[in-house]
Amino acid sequence: MVNRESPAGGDRRTYARGVPQRGDLARRSLLALVVGAAAVFAVLAQFGENGIVTWWRLRGETARLEGQVADLERQNALVDARLAELAADPEAVEFLARERYGMRRPDEEVLTVLQAPSADPAAADALP
Repeated sequence: MVNRESPAGGDRRTYARGVPQRGDLARRSLLALVVGAAAVFAVLAQFGENGIVTWWRLRGETARLEGQVADLERQNALVDARLAELAADPEAVEFLARERYGMRRPDEEVLTVLQAPSADPAAADALP
């Protein structure tokens, strides 16, 4: 060990082999702790539950869902337009009720038209 006098007049000890003094060791330990914490934080920011990788995946999912919302809004506008047309035309409502749902008035009879039998003799043999 070498004793040197500091410029302030106090005794300052340094080691011949360059062993850090007590204050330097504390500073280096603190620096290592801060760097280690920053590294852990960086890893968690990249791959954690709320990390960049998850954020990137959620951005893609958000874009896909926004596209679906736009498609559904277009379909909704078409349905609203059709509803307005039907509300303005009672004959169209009656036509849909008769054709699509087989509805009739109480004093009417519904006739069902069957297909004509095919000219194929094999199909005619299969009939009961």
